[in-house]
Amino acid sequence: LVGSDTFGVLGEARQVALPQLLQCVRPPPVVDGVPQKVSLTCGYVHLPSDAQKGADLVKDATIALKRAKRDHRGQHLQYLEHMGREARDRAMLLSDLRAAIDDARLFLVYQPQLHLGTGALVGMEALLRWRLPDGRFVSPDDFIPIAEHSGLIAPLGQWVLSTACQTLCALAREGLAPPRISVNVSVVQLQDPAFPDAVRAALAASGLRGSQLELEITESVAVVPTQLLQSTLASLRADGVSIAIDD
Repeated sequence: LVGSDTFGVLGEARQVALPQLLQCVRPPPVVDGVPQKVSLTCGYVHLPSDAQKGADLVKDATIALKRAKRDHRGQHLQYLEHMGREARDRAMLLSDLRAAIDDARLFLVYQPQLHLGTGALVGMEALLRWRLPDGRFVSPDDFIPIAEHSGLIAPLGQWVLSTACQTLCALAREGLAPPRISVNVSVVQLQDPAFPDAVRAALAASGLRGSQLELEITESVAVVPTQLLQSTLASLRADGVSIAIDD
């Protein structure tokens, strides 16, 4: 037993036959007369010819197992060296992201939205950016998934929402504000029952009306439980907030 739901098997390749191993719970085991459907996912590593610490081998097998659970559930996946590099890179990126948030190195840029017929400014979209000390930028495609997986997206998303609303308010005082501002919203944020209240708080703090805010969501919201999604979106729309589908 390696973890609460993780088991280790050690043996020669001819003895540890992975396809048969994955089939060992079919048909389902019966507990107290009730069949219990169980599935297995396997991440494995071949023992190297050179001596290597057992703890390192377990770590490598765990990396393969996590990748298998993510992309190949119910199947088996061998650990390859690039998986370890990617895991280390993600861990380093997460550490750097935490430091960047603490040091206020993330910022927003605003992309204008124009009416194609008249060229009039009808809105602007708030886009989160991260610039490294050497001037290079980290792509949102790289750091946003890390923020979502680590839970950082909740406070980061709230900061983006509040800052964007404050920016539109400041532009309105100068007579330069477009009718609305658009903010991207993560699936993780939508799964938080308190999200509508967080949106209302950002609007109240900036003095904006709901009609001045548009939330952009992606088609990945399909993973959100239907009842929760409908309740969240209905609550936001009732406040005048518009919803747009991105991508």
